[in-house]
Amino acid sequence: MNSRERRGLRREFIRQKNLQEGTVDRFSPKELKVPKPMVQSTSKTKWSRKWFVLKVIGWLVMGLATSLGIITGYFALVSKVVITQTETLNPSDIFSAQFVISNEGPLPINSVTVSCELTRVIYEDPNMHFGWNGIDIPELSPRMKVGERATVPCPLGRFLKYNSPVVAADIPIYARFRPDFAWEHNVTYRFITMTDSTGHLHWYPKPSASK
Repeated sequence: MNSRERRGLRREFIRQKNLQEGTVDRFSPKELKVPKPMVQSTSKTKWSRKWFVLKVIGWLVMGLATSLGIITGYFALVSKVVITQTETLNPSDIFSAQFVISNEGPLPINSVTVSCELTRVIYEDPNMHFGWNGIDIPELSPRMKVGERATVPCPLGRFLKYNSPVVAADIPIYARFRPDFAWEHNVTYRFITMTDSTGHLHWYPKPSASK
């Protein structure tokens, strides 16, 4: 046995002894396998980026749809202004009636302005004709809280020719206001006359789109 073989046996003997004493790993340096570094492919990286972009777009679309739903619901509740008629103060004068505007929405309203128009008048005398006239009330109320009401005077009778009785009339009333946290709104209410059994006229509401 030459010296080289003796050195090899000695190293093997020392290795076995160390294994028994637990001072080294059971695998020799030649038996240990070093893991290769993982390299992500370019195609997988591109697909991951595309998937992330799609997810972001999906989140944006969902956010936009939710926002539109909230805004739609908000403006559905934002305003409810109602104008109603009252009985005439003078039964012989249909235009002595007062109208009432009320805020029935969930928010206070501001800068309330009203205008009344007399768009149609039929006289008992068919030879008499009426031209358009109107009255503007620049600021009926600077602010109306929820549930508040205000009287709308529309003294349109001063535009009539009283030498012939009126048998029918038509009044549209326009209201403009701005609810809190929102922009300006407009509403229109139309009223027409109807005759009772005694021949007196009374105001009744009619849809604005009706002829």
